[in-house]
Amino acid sequence: AERFIRKPMEPSAFVEILREVIREAEAGRLVAPREPVEEEKIFLKEYNEALIRKLEDKMLQLEQANKRLTVLYQVSISLAAVKPLAEFIPHALHTVVEAMGYTYANYFAFDEGEQMFHLLKSLGFPDELLPQLRQKLVFRFGEERGLVGLVGQTQEPLIITDTKRDPRWITVDGTLRSALFVPVAHKGHLLGVVSFLSTEVGAFADDDAKDVTILANNLAIAIKNAQLFEQAQEEIAERVQAEEALRKSEEKLRAMLEGIGDIVTVIDKDLNVQWANKVAIERYGEIVGNKCYTIYKRKEECAKRLVRDTLTDGEVHSSEEEGRLKDGTLVHCLVTASPIRDKDGSITAVVEVSKDITKRVRAEEGLQRSLEKLQRALEGTIHALAATTEMRDPYTAGHQRRVAALSSAIGKEMGLSEDQIEGIHMSGLIHDIGKISVPAEILSKPSKLNKIEMDLIKGHSQIAYDMLKEIDFPWPVADIVLQHHERLDGSGYPNGLKDGGILLEARILAVGDVVEAMASHRPYRPALGLDAALDEIRKNKGRLYDPDVVDACLAVFDRGFSFE
Repeated sequence: AERFIRKPMEPSAFVEILREVIREAEAGRLVAPREPVEEEKIFLKEYNEALIRKLEDKMLQLEQANKRLTVLYQVSISLAAVKPLAEFIPHALHTVVEAMGYTYANYFAFDEGEQMFHLLKSLGFPDELLPQLRQKLVFRFGEERGLVGLVGQTQEPLIITDTKRDPRWITVDGTLRSALFVPVAHKGHLLGVVSFLSTEVGAFADDDAKDVTILANNLAIAIKNAQLFEQAQEEIAERVQAEEALRKSEEKLRAMLEGIGDIVTVIDKDLNVQWANKVAIERYGEIVGNKCYTIYKRKEECAKRLVRDTLTDGEVHSSEEEGRLKDGTLVHCLVTASPIRDKDGSITAVVEVSKDITKRVRAEEGLQRSLEKLQRALEGTIHALAATTEMRDPYTAGHQRRVAALSSAIGKEMGLSEDQIEGIHMSGLIHDIGKISVPAEILSKPSKLNKIEMDLIKGHSQIAYDMLKEIDFPWPVADIVLQHHERLDGSGYPNGLKDGGILLEARILAVGDVVEAMASHRPYRPALGLDAALDEIRKNKGRLYDPDVVDACLAVFDRGFSFE
């Protein structure tokens, strides 16, 4: 602490400093602390700025990763719901467009017999233009013109950065300047091609192609499941018409549902499993004849709720459930229950499709851990910034921490949310960081400050704001720090704000700052004591200080709060 240790520093220089300090100590000589030289001040400033930039970069990366994962999750959840195919394609395309933030989109269905692509659904274009588009946008498999047939043949995503420079592009709207084409295929079987269009040049990047490819794979599975499910519903409905029709329907149903990678079961009104596909039996053993909630080792209530809701209102219901395989492995599933009706329209049973989403849940848990780690890093950086300020002003060491503790207690007493209290605490830890720009001899001057020196001190709020305003905190930290010396009657600084113009958090911090400062020792005066500090806020309650904040502060000390 008696020598300035830079980071990074050559090992030899570091060792030499240690040896010098040890020699002085052994000789019984005390080395007087010195204030940092200009080079060291510059280093400290640059080091803190580098820390802040690094934190901002990491926060941005995590925010982008979180946004992409959230979009993929939301779209995957939406696509998992079983719907009729005629409703599903428009619904799925709209879901992807809305989640990814695109404007124009097309889905071209592939006719395997004709080896042709036909425009099935389009979003973003006027309705009166759709007949013309359907007539014009027809492509043969492998055809480069229009690019749809080419992407269908290669089954690889394709980005067109500038449509006006690509001779293969077909102009239907001169404002469209870039495009992204992605194949939709299930287990190598081509179903179609989806395209997204933008009026901006270079609007699509490789990350867009990767994300949309993932969504296209989910879309392909969902389309295939929707096709198979529609056929399954038709076959199940025919079972009640005749015994012979029932046997044929069961054979077809089993053949189709065995090909689905998800768990499929048919459950009767008494919650008994009437039928299960091969995947269900492989994962859970012989379950036919058992209660449905025993399959996943779930509680009875959850199964009754999901299945009986469908039996009651005839609607499709979905929920995320935890369960265990026959070997005890914990899995997370998205379970969808759909009604089965007889020829009269009465619901006779429920078909339940369970999709394994364990990987997605694990990814979300990993993301949560990353967020918590980032939060700890943010707190550590704020504590480091606070310590840097207090190193230059030993008389106020611990002031920021004590103000943060008192202000947080006041916020809790006022019933503020946990998030607001955390923002107040973080702001309190660095509310005097602007004093890093004030010469140390002024901060520790034992006599009264002159006007110039006082103006330098008052400038610390604005300097702190300038340092913090570009950091994207979860709370308005820069504004809170800027306003913590404002007063209700406009007599504060730096902007002379009044009443409602001052943030509530800043009004809380102002009271905490005054009470701690008066109760503690300063270079130019001894500690005035807690009683004097509390008398100050009582006397100026409603004039300088927010009355609700003052009442809460007094209540906090009545409850036994202590700076210790």
